[in-house]
Amino acid sequence: MLTHYFGWESVFYVNIPLGIITILLTIKYLSFLRQQPLSRPAFNIRGFSWFALFIVAVQYAISALTKNGAVFQGIGGCACAIFSLYQFIRSSRKPNPLLDLSVFRSRAFVHATFIIIIRSVALFGGMFFLPFLLQGLLGYTPIQSGLLMLPNALMMLVSRPYAGKKADEGLIRHITIIGILAVSLSMFLFSRIDIGTAILWIIFPMMIRGLGMSLLVAPVSTVLLNSVSREQTATATSMNSLLQQLGGSIGIAIFGVIHQLIYAHYLGKSYTAPIAEHFALQDGFLISAFVIVLALIPAIRLPEKKIMLINENSPH
Repeated sequence: MLTHYFGWESVFYVNIPLGIITILLTIKYLSFLRQQPLSRPAFNIRGFSWFALFIVAVQYAISALTKNGAVFQGIGGCACAIFSLYQFIRSSRKPNPLLDLSVFRSRAFVHATFIIIIRSVALFGGMFFLPFLLQGLLGYTPIQSGLLMLPNALMMLVSRPYAGKKADEGLIRHITIIGILAVSLSMFLFSRIDIGTAILWIIFPMMIRGLGMSLLVAPVSTVLLNSVSREQTATATSMNSLLQQLGGSIGIAIFGVIHQLIYAHYLGKSYTAPIAEHFALQDGFLISAFVIVLALIPAIRLPEKKIMLINENSPH
């Protein structure tokens, strides 16, 4: 609706009031962070430089690998990313690290990070196909496509507080597993959509996806934060955001290449372009469903009982 009635610029302007609301909520609900001793450690410019280079190299490698004839540039970008990551890890062993990498000593934290990466790769990759499905194959307008995706957001709005409450009660592992299976099921149902499919069978998987996302996000975030000390909260929060963004970028790039390869495969079998596109979308959603199922491997290792917060004073 924003792009249709107010232009594409409005999708950026709308973040201004949302950002103000977020700042106000942060001031109100994260005021407990003021209890931490105030310190002004020296800024680790070396670690920041290597980390910035790592992010740029990863994005460059992803962009290059998705283009024809840019294989060597992609390999070079990967090599640069690996080298800069190695140097960043070395710099983190010195005083005042940019990120406290000791958080990875917690098994629960490591399992949660794997789930976040797999989830982001699969979900962002799957979301990459939805516009092609709704607007390209089924012929819906941008506004109609947005309205068809709205039940996903509404289901998250309704179910996420419940998922957060259950996560606080310690129902981590089972809730996460159910969320993974629900998201995978939604991707499978998307792969079954064809021209002439009733709107109900488009809305239904959208709702399942929203429910699965709620059950998948809150428990994993709870594990991520509860598995570290209070002093490591900033690092854990930063890692959560970073892994989501990197996983999403990688997912979009990988699934974009997969879509092109599958599409070319069916064209090579003398299928018409619309049919090849349809089959490529179906296979893409099925691959996404399989990728998200891989998150079950770290998910079954998550704690089920409530995690005692490390940063709480406890006599035990």
